[in-house]
Amino acid sequence: MTQSIMKKKGILVLGICISMIFTILFVPNVSADSTATLTIKIHRIQKLDPIEENASDEADWYYYIGISEDGGKNYDWAAPNTIPLKENVDDWMVNTNHIFTGITSLSINFAIILCEADESPGSDDLADISNGGYVGTNFFWDDLDDPINPGSLPETIEKIIFSYNIYKGSYNLKTDELGGDLTKVEDGYYKTSGEFDGISIDQNDAALYFDIWDDYNTPIAAIGVSNNYVKAGQLVNFDGGLSGASTGFEIERFQWDLNGDGKWDAEGKTTNYTYNKADTYTVKLKITDSLGQTDTDTAFVFVYRDIGALFSYTPLNPAALDTITFTDTSKIVGGKIISWSWNFGDCTTSTLQNPTHKYTRGGLYPVKLKITADDWETTDFEIKYIYVIEYSKITGTVKDINGDPISDATIKLYDNGTVVKTVSTDSNGEYIIPDIEIGTYDVEGLKNNYDNYKKTDETLEVGENTVNFVLLLESQAPQAEFEFSPKKPTAGNVISFTDTSIYSYGTIESYSWDFGDGASSNEQNPKHKFSSAGKYSVNLTITDDRGNNKSYISVLNIAEPSPGFELIFVLLSIIIVSIILSKKKNKG
Repeated sequence: MTQSIMKKKGILVLGICISMIFTILFVPNVSADSTATLTIKIHRIQKLDPIEENASDEADWYYYIGISEDGGKNYDWAAPNTIPLKENVDDWMVNTNHIFTGITSLSINFAIILCEADESPGSDDLADISNGGYVGTNFFWDDLDDPINPGSLPETIEKIIFSYNIYKGSYNLKTDELGGDLTKVEDGYYKTSGEFDGISIDQNDAALYFDIWDDYNTPIAAIGVSNNYVKAGQLVNFDGGLSGASTGFEIERFQWDLNGDGKWDAEGKTTNYTYNKADTYTVKLKITDSLGQTDTDTAFVFVYRDIGALFSYTPLNPAALDTITFTDTSKIVGGKIISWSWNFGDCTTSTLQNPTHKYTRGGLYPVKLKITADDWETTDFEIKYIYVIEYSKITGTVKDINGDPISDATIKLYDNGTVVKTVSTDSNGEYIIPDIEIGTYDVEGLKNNYDNYKKTDETLEVGENTVNFVLLLESQAPQAEFEFSPKKPTAGNVISFTDTSIYSYGTIESYSWDFGDGASSNEQNPKHKFSSAGKYSVNLTITDDRGNNKSYISVLNIAEPSPGFELIFVLLSIIIVSIILSKKKNKG
């Protein structure tokens, strides 16, 4: 019986070899690095219906296993040297693994054909190990020469055999799920049996126990993030290199959704992205292995607002009472600034974005700006120390008596008689003398062909002081003059001086007389005696209401006094006395 069986198996081996050569020639090549290995273990074969040609004999078993990656249309059968043969045993503990390499599909169809060998040529029987429900005699299962190639059988027999007798299953490498014909799990193995069809007539029923597994594991996506907590505008690097594929497979595609909008933004194992708006972003990585299977991983990037408080101010060297303009130059990425809080360091504050402020006294002031972003949580602040100079300044105008501005007039500032600052008026007759230390000064306005005007003892306060000038033409300035009487003064006589000065555009504030003999007077119309004859220069200096002095000098010729009535009276008295004395002497 063994020789007969081997002869018939040789014919089957030839068919299988041809089939394998066909597969090698016409199935596309797949890299060994991109294929899986499938293992089918036949554990046990058990006879249920009489199947031997001689009913008293025990069964002689052999089987074939076929793999299909095209949905069961075509099968690639196990190599001949892996096909076992067991004689004279109704219940065979096979425990043989059949390994199929080069699997490139996720879903596999496989078939198991169980045969019983007989000695007579063409008398091998096909065991029924399927739950197919064909009702009939065992005619179609007996005496089959080539059960692997049903194309050699009549069409009806081919359909019946491949529909109802052999076990046809499906297996998913991703889920490890078994499908296809009915199986039951017994003793840790899948059991397929002809008795599962519920037909009681003899159909060469047998039971076959098997297991199936693979070395393929679905890919696992893993995201590596350079920083999950970043400020807006900062570049974030992503790495999919931590992802893994099953042994023998590669990850062929990396797809990235970097901002959670459901669209793929980038491809490649690594990528990067800049988040310009504060928010929480969901990052998704989808990987695809060389078997076409995918997996995803999710990461989160928390983007906070990049905020920086900054401000500037002008003037850079302010003085007390100067108006200081503060300008917010703060920056923010990923949001907007909605609140400004200023503290000027002198117990005053502001909530304007660009405020102005005046300091009443000089000193060093800490100015703080605090800004708040639109989430009401993100804040920042900056502090600058501003030194405020306690200076004053003089502003004013120079005009003529008609109120018209005088341009290019010179303004001089005197400190104890020394000129310390000089400025000129502009086309509007205006001027500014800045950065003056607090104190008392004289200020003078000058212009060619005009009468100068000096204001004395101007006390300057902190901040702005106003000193205005009205300049007179020289012809409009006051003229100092005086008269005296008698016109021919003599020594010892009282002389009356009368002020006759002329000033039509203001008032004379003071008079100063110098009589030339060391005597003086501040009266407008004084009187004076010269004790001796001689020439005396009498000087009258007037000071007008603009502080200008004008002088007038007149030389007085003081004569000796001539004899007068008193001298004559004295002489007459002497003569009379002399006459009386002479008469008394003659009588005696």
